[in-house]
Parts: sequence; structure tokens; C-alpha cells
Amino acid sequence: MRSVIRIALATAVLDLAATATPASAALILDPNTFAVTADHNAGPSQVRIDFDSPASGLTSQLLLTLTGGTGNSFDFTYVLTKSGAANLVGFGFDTNPDLASVANVTGPLAFFANTTFPGSGNIEACFSGGSNCSAASGQAASFSGGFTLNLTGSAPFTLDDFVVRYASIAALNNQSGEGHPFAPPVPEPSTWAMMLVGFGGIGVAMRRRRKDRRLLQIA
Repeated sequence: MRSVIRIALATAVLDLAATATPASAALILDPNTFAVTADHNAGPSQVRIDFDSPASGLTSQLLLTLTGGTGNSFDFTYVLTKSGAANLVGFGFDTNPDLASVANVTGPLAFFANTTFPGSGNIEACFSGGSNCSAASGQAASFSGGFTLNLTGSAPFTLDDFVVRYASIAALNNQSGEGHPFAPPVPEPSTWAMMLVGFGGIGVAMRRRRKDRRLLQIA
């Protein structure tokens, strides 16, 4: 029982450590503004941005990984997924300083610069599965790919005003809509306690099952 609880606690600590971004990381996510500061001199790193939606139970997540780059050039890969009854169309963001160009675009999403994103107005960088950033075509349950951002000005370099676009939202009669960054609720201590008790119960049940099997074999 104690060993099971120790394993569960260790797993929880590792999960929390995996979601935390150290101060020296190449990508630093501000938990208040959801802006991402990029520094390729610190080495590769990854941030996760969670998005809400107009419909209950529908969320999405963007895993953004900085893989390298030099000077004002940054190489990224991304994975965009969702949870709930809808599809994804794409995502976008602004940059500070201004975006000079985007190169090396891979994956199913096309890049559109300085365009209108429905509900959010003008946006500097948009990656969409449709013919433009207002289209609901080219939708899918997930997307992955990569791109290179070439920025003007000097460091620090920041990506902000992230937004994601949904389509075929079942709860809204298959309409389209947007999602914006939000902070998922952190489990309460009582929730962690219930999880640990549950892990402990599973461990006890497994030991009893093994014991019963041994008794049957002896018999």
C-alpha cells in the first residue's frame, strides 16, 4: 500500500515538473498573459497553450516546440489537438517585434500573413487548413507541422494574442467559432487524495488477485 502511494506521488511530481518551464528555457510562457518569450540560445524547449471555446466541454491544446534558429530566425514545430465534438481549422498569433516573414512551412496548414481572423480582427501570423483564415474548410481533429519565423527588431522576441479556430461545433448546430488561451483548473488537494486512495485500492486488489491465483494453483 505504501509503495503504491509513493509511486503515485512520484508520478504526480513528475507530471507537474513536465508541465513547468524553467527560467532558463528557450520558451517561457507567461501564465497571466499567455505570451511566449523565445530565446533559441537556451536550447530546444516546449510550451503548451490551452484554449477554451464557445461550447461547453470543447477545448484544444497547442504544443509549440522551439527546435533551433539563429539571430532573428526561429524554427518551430507544433501539434494542435482538441477535446470535444468539433473540428479544428487552424491557429494564429501576433509577434513582438513585427513579423518579417515565415519560411519552411510543413504540414497540412497553410500560412497567411497579416490577415483577418474571425472575431479577433487583424492577426500577424495565421496557419489555416482553409483557403484563408476566415474559411471553415480544411478542418480536422488534429494538425501537426513546422515553420520558421523571421522577426524584425531585437530581443526579447515574444509571441502573443494566440487564438484557435473551430468548425462543425456540434453544440452550436455545427457552427464555427474561436478559442482563446485559458488556465485549466488545478486539482484540489482533496482530488489528489482521492486519486491516491484509488491507486492504493487498485494495488490492494491486484495483490489479492495474485494471492488468490497462487492459492488456486496450490489447490
